[in-house]
Formats: sequence, C-alpha cells, structure tokens
Amino acid sequence: MIQTDFMRLITADYIFPISEDPINNGYILINHDGEIVSLLNEAEFSKENFENIPLEKHHGIICPGFVNSHCHLELSYLKNLVPQKKGLAGFVRDLQKIRNQHSEKEILLAIEKAEQQMYDNGIVAVGDICNGNSSFSTKAKSKIKYYNFLELFGFENDKADEIYNRALLLSDELVKTAGLNADYSIIPHSPYSVSDKLFKKIGESCYAKGNIISIHNQETKDENTLFKSKSGEIAQMLLSFGLNLDQWNPSGFNSMPSVMVHLPKCNKTLLVHNTFTNKEDIEWVNNYSKMIWWCFCPNANLYIENALPDFSIFKNLKNRLTIGTDSLASNHNLSILEELKTIQNNTNFFSMDDLLKMATQNGADFFDYKELGSFEKGKKPGVNLISNVDLKGLKLRPESAIKKLV
Repeated sequence: MIQTDFMRLITADYIFPISEDPINNGYILINHDGEIVSLLNEAEFSKENFENIPLEKHHGIICPGFVNSHCHLELSYLKNLVPQKKGLAGFVRDLQKIRNQHSEKEILLAIEKAEQQMYDNGIVAVGDICNGNSSFSTKAKSKIKYYNFLELFGFENDKADEIYNRALLLSDELVKTAGLNADYSIIPHSPYSVSDKLFKKIGESCYAKGNIISIHNQETKDENTLFKSKSGEIAQMLLSFGLNLDQWNPSGFNSMPSVMVHLPKCNKTLLVHNTFTNKEDIEWVNNYSKMIWWCFCPNANLYIENALPDFSIFKNLKNRLTIGTDSLASNHNLSILEELKTIQNNTNFFSMDDLLKMATQNGADFFDYKELGSFEKGKKPGVNLISNVDLKGLKLRPESAIKKLV
C-alpha cells in the first residue's frame, strides 16, 4: 500500500507524461513537495487504496510544467509600445527610440508582473536573455528556474575585448544577486550583430566552460541578404547606427552557416526563431553538429515580421524543437500555450504529443534540467491543466486555457 500522508491525487481525461504514451483517464499521485510518486491508468488505480486522499477531478489534459527556452524578461516594460509588423529592422529602430524613456521603478514593476504571468501560465523554467541587470533581483526570489544568457552586441573587431569584459562584470553581478538562479552563458546576439573577433572570444569561452549557447537565427529574410550580398534592410540598419561595413565582406552564403563555424560544435546550441531557415540550412547544421536545438517563438514572428517558419522542414527534428515566448515588446503575453496554438493552427505536422514535448521535455533536455520535463517517479516537473480541449481530436481550441495545479 502507498503511504498517503500529505499526498495529492489528480485525474483528468488525459494525462500526457511525455516520457510515455498519453494515458486516457489517468491518475497522478504527488507528494507535498511536488514530487511524482506514481502514475496510474484506470486498472492500476482500482487496485490501490487511496480512500484517504481527496480525488481532484479535472476535464482536459494534464501535462508537466512548461519550459520557456527564449525570453527577454527585462523588456517587459515595453508591452504594447512597439508597433507591429514593420519587420525586424523597423522593430529594432522603434525599440531603440523608446527603451530609455522609463524609470527603474517602472521597469522593475513590469518585470515582476511579467514573471508572475509566466508562473501563472505554468512555466517552470526560462532561458532568459540579459543585456543588463534589471531582472536579477526578481530572479533571486522567483519560484521559476532561470538560465541567463548574457547577450553581446559588437560589430566592430576593435571593440571586442571591451564588450566581452563588460559581460564578465555583469556576470559577477548576476552571481552576487540572483542566488540559485545565477547560471549563465555569455552569448552572441545574432549573426549580424557580432564581429568575428567577438564571436571567437565567445566561442572559446563557451568551449572552455562547457556552456550552452543561444543565438537569434534568421529572424528576417534580410539577415540572409546581408551575408549574401551586403545589402538589404539589416545592412541599412547597421549603417544607420553609424557602423562601418567597409571592412566587412559578405560570405555569399546564408547567415547561419556563415557564423556557426565560429561556435564550438560540441556545445549545445539553441537557434532561436528560424523564421527564414530553409532545408539547405538544416542539412548543413545536421552535418556540422549533432548538438543543435531549434526554438520557435511564432507569436513574436507574427508580431515583428508577420511571417512564420516553414514548420514542415523541421518534422524530423521533433526531439530538438523547443518553444519560447520572446519578450512583451514583441508579444501580447508570455504564454507557451498560446505559442502552441499558433503552431497548431499553421501546420499539421505536429501531434498534441509533439507539441507538448516541445513545450516540456525538449527544453528541459536542452538545459539539462533533469527534474523537469516529464512525469516520472522522483521528478518535480510541475503540473499543468489545459482545459477546453478538443478531446476527440486531441487538438487545442482558441478558448483552451492553462491552469497551474502544482
């Protein structure tokens, strides 16, 4: 007989353990610390004695807590302030105009509100981009697990050392401030915003420390245009920032294969957005490294570029696909469920099991969060309820909602 003191017993129409097939009318037993004690189907449940535990019955799907593998929490104060659908270059220009118009108090309050929204939306872990220290104090007291990507910009080789040294100072502050949420990597922002010298410094450091890497990838078609012909909106944007492109020569190839050679192929690397990634890019990556993950942030893609990745070309990479929300500067809310709805509405290549795996176990695997991602005995992955689901077709509906149970 199972010891039932301080236990919770939860059932729903479907339980998606992620590590195994979905269980129709399944049961999950959890202790007071959120640890998975057992997972049962109807037959197994009927053989146990749980009469001392109130049964929590729900309609819908129960799944593990979500992993948001790409967010910019520090930009939360820019919600609804940056115009939509102007392309990445336009988005960046508009963001630069307004990002210094708010007080520290306003920024911190927005961060705390957004962080609570993620928690309420069933997010248990976040890969968060940091350009400054504004999110560190919130992370120190958070119930969410954070991995911090200290992101660098610097297109000019002669400033590489200075920029990297600033990141080292920021990492010191993170370690002193963020408590248990101080894990970090120093990473490049994107292919078009980092010089070869700075790429090399980042790559060497990540290799030496065994750090994971994240980089924005092919978020706009003009990123590829820049590397092929030194033209397009991204080139014009860089020039408008006063950068000198005279010494920079285009590779003649798409952006991603042009810069991935600067990064260690043996480190886990997350390519984020991939809106204009094509089959040839994926083939190149598969030949270059077996340590590449791909992150979709579809609602941000629609907000900025009004475009989505070609999801069909990723159908054979289901174990390496993750989900991110990007920032409230480029999204209306920080909800993994809303991202899954957008993907489902725009492709039929992914089942419910596939989608939930992207939102849970794949992200946990990337960050090596072994206690998260799936319902397995001894793990503490969090428990989410997705209600208002098409249970016959196992599809999300526009009105599908998320509730954090554990």
